[in-house]
Amino acid sequence: MTHDIESNGYSSNPFATRFVSSGRLRFIGLDEGALDQLAETLIQQNGNGQIVGPHGVGKTTLTYELENRIAECSVVNTPFNFVRKTIGPRGAIRSVDGSRMLVLDDDEFPANQSASTQTVLVLDGYERLSWFQRIAVLKTCQRRRIGLLVTSHRVVWGVPKLVSLEPDIERFTSVVEALTADCEFELSSERLSQVFLENRGNVREALMSCYDEFEASRARTAC
Repeated sequence: MTHDIESNGYSSNPFATRFVSSGRLRFIGLDEGALDQLAETLIQQNGNGQIVGPHGVGKTTLTYELENRIAECSVVNTPFNFVRKTIGPRGAIRSVDGSRMLVLDDDEFPANQSASTQTVLVLDGYERLSWFQRIAVLKTCQRRRIGLLVTSHRVVWGVPKLVSLEPDIERFTSVVEALTADCEFELSSERLSQVFLENRGNVREALMSCYDEFEASRARTAC
């Protein structure tokens, strides 16, 4: 990952949303073998699995990592098509950008899935659905032969658990090092640990704090 260098020697803020949002940042924290094994397990389970963990540990980022690995996997006989949704207020299933409410309609999820493609519905925040809503989603996916990959803060019934993620200071440190590899900015290990603890292990929030640290450092340099 590279960032544009500015005249004062600093790059654009490496912790900006365009660099750290899910789908832009590669998942860090599991070795290549473990990631490949998770991708293979998801393939064997026809796209069904749940990724469990608290806020900001990289659950959504891991879904993108697995999607990319499956796309590159040579042993996949049937292409996987990942369709991403988020869960809004009162369990409304929306498009990822939140622009409009969507249901599991026939255009995206035809009743008779083609044998040439395995569609996988990716739902973030699955625990926000009520019990009855989860049953409805499960039955719809089963009826239409759609895989169901979900992220959740706790283990939920009906979807096989793929992996549990926990807050990890080493993973956070590795993410920061990857983001700042091409710019003149560094936080001490002590400060990184402090930021991590202040944000209770939430990597997403901790990276926002690093954004502020970068801007403060840039302001001091400009003076």
